[in-house]
Amino acid sequence: MGDGQNDRTFFDRLRVVGQQGEVLAFMRNLRLETQKKAPPERAAMVKDQYERERARVLQWLRRTDSPGWWDGASEQDVFDVFGVSSTWKDDSAAAAAADRRIRQGIRHKYGVNAVALDTTPPRDAEAR
Repeated sequence: MGDGQNDRTFFDRLRVVGQQGEVLAFMRNLRLETQKKAPPERAAMVKDQYERERARVLQWLRRTDSPGWWDGASEQDVFDVFGVSSTWKDDSAAAAAADRRIRQGIRHKYGVNAVALDTTPPRDAEAR
């Protein structure tokens, strides 16, 4: 990093990945809401599937707890975890903590202020 153009490109890529995560979260939540109207056994199956997925995601994001992970992480690795944390950050306190940790890690590793990065998709931002 360090060159203004590359920093801007990195920041813009982070924003897009975060926005994609926000859209995926919206779609997931819409699916969950829709399933509430399904027969009870179907709704229970979807809820169970969701809980298992959330547990897997939180386990996967925990790797960012390790400074060693950050030392060896490529930019693509960072985009991957940021996208996933953006998708799940509003789901639970653990997911929100992971998202904050990842944003801090990005700031530390790249000097990019991901903490203040607004990942609201453009359509939603216009509605505000």
